[in-house]
Amino acid sequence: MIVLQQEIQKLQIGQVEIQRDIKRIEIGQAEIKAKFGEFEKRVDERMGSLEKRVDDISTRLNIMTIGFLSIVGVMVAGMLGILGKVVFFPNP
Repeated sequence: MIVLQQEIQKLQIGQVEIQRDIKRIEIGQAEIKAKFGEFEKRVDERMGSLEKRVDDISTRLNIMTIGFLSIVGVMVAGMLGILGKVVFFPNP
């Protein structure tokens, strides 16, 4: 009978230790989830700033392209004008 009571007591002690371990694991999981949430927030902020930078660069590139094509268009129009004058109105 005494041996049985000792075994029951050991099982109860083991059960208490297991419950403590489970509680520690739950606390650890909560901490990990909190850190993961903070990490996601920082990643989202970085992605937002990166997207803004890419948009700014794209806008600058579009402005430069439009400016370059405008200059090329003016040059081509001028050259065609000169060529048209030479072809259609030659000097006598």
